Amino acid sequence: MIIVAPEIQNNDSIVVGIYPHMPPYQYLENGELKGFEIDLINELGQRMDKKIIFVETD
Repeated sequence: MIIVAPEIQNNDSIVVGIYPHMPPYQYLENGELKGFEIDLINELGQRMDKKIIFVETD
């Protein structure tokens, strides 16, 4: 079971800020996001039936 705020429940997507320069957690490989946290967040999105939108932060 995943418990989230009502604002998230009512949206089709979740925006996640990332800093893809911290391997093995999050990094870019050939222009594609990779890493443990990316895999975990994508899995949570799949289980919640939500599209995950990653936004790179500084």
